[in-house]
Amino acid sequence: MAGTLIFLLVSSLLQGALCGTFNIKMPQNINVLRGSCVTIPCSFDVESRFEKYLDHTCKAYWSDSPSFTSRNAKLKPTKDMTGDLIKKDCSTTFINTNLLQRSKYYFRLECNNALKYTFSHGVDISFIAVPPSPTLIPSTLEVKEGTSVSLTCSAPAPCWSHPPALRWTPNRGQSWEILQEHQDKTKVKTSVMSFTASHLHHGNKISCTAVYRKQDGSPDVTAETSLIPVISYSPKDVRISVSPSGPIREQQKVTLTCSSNANPAVENYAWYRAGRNEETLIGIGRTLNVAVSTINSIFFCKATNKIGVEQSSNLQIDVQYSPKDVRISISPSGPIVEHRKVTLTCSSNANPAVKNYAWYRAGRNEETLIGTGSTLNVAISTINSIFFCKVTNTLGFERSSNLQIDVQYSPKDVRISISPSGPIVEHRKVTLTCSSNANPAVENYAWYRAGRNEETLIGIGRTLNVAISTINSIFFCKATNKIGVEQSSNLQIDVQYSPKNITLSVSPSGPVPENSNVILTCSSNANPAVRNYTWFMGDGDQETFIGTGTSLNIQVSRDRRTFFCNAENEIGVGRSSSIQIDVQYSVLYPVIISALTALLLVSICVVLFFIRAQKNPCKHKGQLPDESNTVATCRPITLEENEAPNTTEDSIYANTDWLKVPENIHHATIAGPSNTNLPNVRANDEERESESSEEEDSCEAIYSNMH
Repeated sequence: MAGTLIFLLVSSLLQGALCGTFNIKMPQNINVLRGSCVTIPCSFDVESRFEKYLDHTCKAYWSDSPSFTSRNAKLKPTKDMTGDLIKKDCSTTFINTNLLQRSKYYFRLECNNALKYTFSHGVDISFIAVPPSPTLIPSTLEVKEGTSVSLTCSAPAPCWSHPPALRWTPNRGQSWEILQEHQDKTKVKTSVMSFTASHLHHGNKISCTAVYRKQDGSPDVTAETSLIPVISYSPKDVRISVSPSGPIREQQKVTLTCSSNANPAVENYAWYRAGRNEETLIGIGRTLNVAVSTINSIFFCKATNKIGVEQSSNLQIDVQYSPKDVRISISPSGPIVEHRKVTLTCSSNANPAVKNYAWYRAGRNEETLIGTGSTLNVAISTINSIFFCKVTNTLGFERSSNLQIDVQYSPKDVRISISPSGPIVEHRKVTLTCSSNANPAVENYAWYRAGRNEETLIGIGRTLNVAISTINSIFFCKATNKIGVEQSSNLQIDVQYSPKNITLSVSPSGPVPENSNVILTCSSNANPAVRNYTWFMGDGDQETFIGTGTSLNIQVSRDRRTFFCNAENEIGVGRSSSIQIDVQYSVLYPVIISALTALLLVSICVVLFFIRAQKNPCKHKGQLPDESNTVATCRPITLEENEAPNTTEDSIYANTDWLKVPENIHHATIAGPSNTNLPNVRANDEERESESSEEEDSCEAIYSNMH
């Protein structure tokens, strides 16, 4: 078996010698898978006198020449690549097979003592690209169904540190793996798969694949061995087919055929008719011709071979006929309260099965389709109480007789009438009457007042006398008999009243500036609707009419006056409460206006001065005593210094000095500049031009009056 287990070992002929002499044991030939690691199984012996020299200094060397030393050895494996040399184990693993070549390699042992020896027998190294196929035991499989089976797959492990991986396809059951070592120290990877044979395994290939991973990074390589199991089993999938297929009329003949899956083939078929408590043999052979009926429609067959017997399932032949005995049942039975749901069930005897159930409500001169299906859930009423059903299959239809349901019901059409009718003035009394339709008759009437979240019992009896108000205007009544109670809809009485809850709103809200406009709005609650709104302004004890309409647009002032409105309808008049508008104003406003006016006047004077100065140069009188004085004057340069002063000019300075006194300024009466208060500039210019021929360097002063 060693020759089939290891692809490294072509020949298992081992070399040896007598104990006490130098000898070595290793394979004669090894085939190496390119790119994979390899282990050379090796053991040796030495002469007895050298036993004492085997120590930890000993090292292993390999070369392709029988004569070499450690210095010229081709391969110098490290200690982790070799076995225990002290125990005479020279097995060596080469991870990088690129260091090897096709040749015979010899082993040399060297220790740091007298023990140094090259063994004369070597191993031939060859290279292969594809590993040998795994060994499968047994190589063929022929068993009966139910037999326990174990398949063993073995593949050589040329590199002990990287054995191949074994894979079963398909994996039929549990499997386990081991790495086994033979007497010659070669190793194989073994996987055992155990399963129970089934007819499903028959003819389906089972394979074992060995996957070798290469250490040089090249793709893995695989080798595969397979077998096709032969499983013997009793008949399976025994079944019956019928011809003609489809529905069969009663007493029509059909051909029945029995088939199955078996190994070996079926030897015998037997036919049986199935009854309630018995089965009757009615024929032998793969086919059977038989006339079917409603009492002769269930059959099965049995198939037998050398392994065993198997029975088909029962075949129910579809014997067809139109529906019979159509009838209706009701649940619950007895008298039915109106609007209560009942379940009506339509049943019949038919084959093929009923295709359609249809339900009808019967009237005096008509019938109305109301539903389909074998059952009908329906709420019963006085106009919905007579029913029948129709049953249909592929061969025809049949109708049931009418079902009349006894319907009882609680009061209906509960309603309220009022006297007197029409709108009612608040606090006036009315008479309410409750009426209904009921079977049996009404036993009790109860009256209720409806609120937003509650209802209050206010009386018993068919009639009720009550005073009406805005909070007492929605009513309903309940009518009760032995079946139940029913409530009328709410009666909303039209209660009329004078305006209430009159409110006045201001827009915009909050404080408003003096002299701005606001909108006053008057609103109220009234029935009938308000036909007139009137507005009043209050000043102390006086009230003054100021307008009409739901809203009023007014301009506000700082006067602290009040406002209110009246709302009027056909019933009466209502008045709102008075409001006072918060008006805001500022005392700095007149001062600011006066300052701006003065600044404007001074600016005009300065502009006019510079225009005149460009036309008539003159000598300035000098800097004004007060920097705040902005009115400049000038006069003609004359030879006589004692000329009378210009009184008009002096009055201008006097006016400005007067204005410096704060109490002399009246902000409310300062007016802007007026053209009538300014001198006629054009007229003065013409007069000066006429005098310029007689006088030198003449100029005019600009005057401005402030009022």
